Parts: sequence; C-alpha cells; structure tokens
Amino acid sequence: MDLDIVNMKSNKCVILIPIYKEFINFDEYRSIQNTINLYNDKYDIFFMCNNKLNISFYKNIFNIDYKIFDYNLFHDAQSYSDLLINRFFYKQFLNYEYMLIAQHDAYIFNTYSLEYFMNKNYPYLGALFKLYDLENLLEIEFINDAFYNNYNVKDLKKIIFEKYNTHFNYCIDCTLGMSGGLSLRKIDVIYHLLKQNLEWHWAEDLKICSMLDTHNLFDNILIKDIINFSMENEKYLDFYKEHNILPYSVHGIPNLFFMNMYDRIY
Repeated sequence: MDLDIVNMKSNKCVILIPIYKEFINFDEYRSIQNTINLYNDKYDIFFMCNNKLNISFYKNIFNIDYKIFDYNLFHDAQSYSDLLINRFFYKQFLNYEYMLIAQHDAYIFNTYSLEYFMNKNYPYLGALFKLYDLENLLEIEFINDAFYNNYNVKDLKKIIFEKYNTHFNYCIDCTLGMSGGLSLRKIDVIYHLLKQNLEWHWAEDLKICSMLDTHNLFDNILIKDIINFSMENEKYLDFYKEHNILPYSVHGIPNLFFMNMYDRIY
C-alpha cells in the first residue's frame, strides 16, 4: 500500500506579520506577499492582530493563518510593545526555536538565507539603530572597523572602552540597539529572561536589547552579521552604498536604492 507523504513545515522558525489596519497600500502588500512567497513552504506564517480588527480584506488576498490577541493586549503601538515584553506572548510559541517578526513596512531581499542567520545561534538580530552612546560619526568609524576586522560585540566593547574609558552601565541610553520591526528572536532565551511582566513606556526592542546585552548575550554577535541582516536607520545608508552592501532585509525606510540594487543583481 502506498503511503501518503506529508510535507511537514519546520519548527525551526515561526514568522509573524503584525497587522493593525483594515487596508494596506501596494508597498505593504508587496512586502507581505514577498514574505509569504519566500517562506510559506518552509515555516508557519501567521498574521498577528487583535480580535476587533476587520480582517476581511486580508482573507480575500492572503492564504495564511492568524494569531489573534485580545484587543486590550494589542490595539496600538504601546500595547503592541507591552505584549512583546510579556512572557505570555513567547510562551505561545515555545514549540518553535526562532521567531521572525516581519512588519509590513519591511522588505526581505533574501541575499542571505534566513537559515544562515538562525544557524549562528544568536538570541536576537535586527537592524542597527544605536551603537552604545557614540556620536554618529564615531558610530560609522567603529562600524567600518568592526565590519572589516570581523569584530563581535565583545571585541567592540573592549575597543570602545580602551579608547574612551566608557563603562557600559546598560541604561537605556547606553546599549546596542537593534530594531524589532524586522527581527529574528530566539524564543526560549527571551522567554526565560522575561521572568515577570515589565513596566515599560518605550519601544519593546530597546528593552529586549538592553536585557540581552546586560546578560552579555550579544557578545558573540558579529557586527558584520548585524549589518548584513537588516538596515533601518538612514544615517547608515552611506556605509551600505560605499561598500555596495545589499542586506538580507530593510525596514521602515524608503528602499528605492536597495530595490534598484536588487534588480541589478538579480
């Protein structure tokens, strides 16, 4: 008797696409459809929304499932941020190893595979938006050195300390910040660090980064991998242009430059 072969998706990663509004524009549609095209055969993909959002538009266009949260937990930027530093949120996904959050203002070029970054075993990756408390020009100087000398975060801390005698007290103004809008998170690590619900009034990615950095869990991350994973802040755009870098993804910026580069390469 022939056996039916069932194609099981990997539990290595779950992909979440948060949605906040009833309708989206073309760029947002293109972002979402691209993510689905890349990963729907490999991993579970869910829209993430609240239970009061009218999702008829999405159901008519996209064929993926939904993770629906109570309106009180997810209805604006602050409640979303609070949800993502709540153990309850991560507990629902403990059967997966990684979580990729892909906001609909991000675009994945897939110049590096998602598996490449997951195999690095990092607890978190996102687009760099803050390099400790350095001035902007110094940030670029250190990023350039770290990129080409293959420094990790621990190396970089040592160099900054030796040059500026700067102690890292891990306050909100002194941490390595990576954006959560297009981010890869190791679920069990963050779940176990979030031992209690936190009072927090800023973006969740700042808290997650500060928490991980405080526990030295960023130390082995290569600066090159952060740069290659994603870009968000336009203050780094000249660095990407100068070195002709097309990252795995971009988030929250006009990405015409990268789209043109992608078209030239592919």
